[in-house]
Amino acid sequence: MFSRRHAQGFLLIAVALMLPAKALAQSQEAEPPGWRNAKAAVDAIVAGRRLCEVQPDNRLRYIGPIDAGLADCLAGLADRRGVTLAISSQGGDAETGIDVGYLLQGRDWTAEVHGLCASACANYILPAMRAVAVEPFSAVLLHGGADDEELIYEAAVDQILARQRAVAPDVDEATVAEARVFTRNLVRRIVAAHRRYGEDLGVSSAWFTLAGFPTPKGGYGPMGFALADPAFAAAALGRVRVRSFWFPTTDEDQRLLFSLFPDTHIVVRETTEIAARL
Repeated sequence: MFSRRHAQGFLLIAVALMLPAKALAQSQEAEPPGWRNAKAAVDAIVAGRRLCEVQPDNRLRYIGPIDAGLADCLAGLADRRGVTLAISSQGGDAETGIDVGYLLQGRDWTAEVHGLCASACANYILPAMRAVAVEPFSAVLLHGGADDEELIYEAAVDQILARQRAVAPDVDEATVAEARVFTRNLVRRIVAAHRRYGEDLGVSSAWFTLAGFPTPKGGYGPMGFALADPAFAAAALGRVRVRSFWFPTTDEDQRLLFSLFPDTHIVVRETTEIAARL
């Protein structure tokens, strides 16, 4: 018998899974303003640190994945208005991200990205905000949304069956059939929820299809991401005000930013200033 968690595991794409420990040890060079803070936030994610801290001035500091931990963190605060959510997250569960987004929309919250907001964090938390700010040397990383039901289903069911066969090599056909039906229904529900969420919050499909971005080496997924720039974010997140949004404008800034995510393939829009020189 397959549990909901088995199938959903495919959708938990998190940058932290790809960041080796060497990301914690960078050479001590001359540090531009904001570099140390961004690196500390990414290091915390790599180390698996979790933090939910209510701070003065109506601020909430959150470090961790988009999962039940975030939902619990927000449980007593969702009724507050005008909160600044200082977030560092590698992404996580699409359904939780959608649920949290619906909870927060219309409450005039501001997201302040420290180090990283990737995957489900970028897809579902940022669109629910009144405003978004991205701190220096911090990244909003996108790998597309849950749009293609067939593609997601095939990849998910392959992984699920492989896990099952690793535990029980002689799995019978009835169990395989059950897994396929269960996974199909789960994926269909998540895709429908994803599409409805984008429509309800007025998010441009480009935020999920990544129109205008080249394809990273190996494609989008656990190791391939698009780096959102301020113009793209402002256009795609039409209801969200882009308050301040750091983006690398020199080769050195881009080198420093990308060094936080070793072994990850990150692309930028071809129309950005930095891309024009690459």
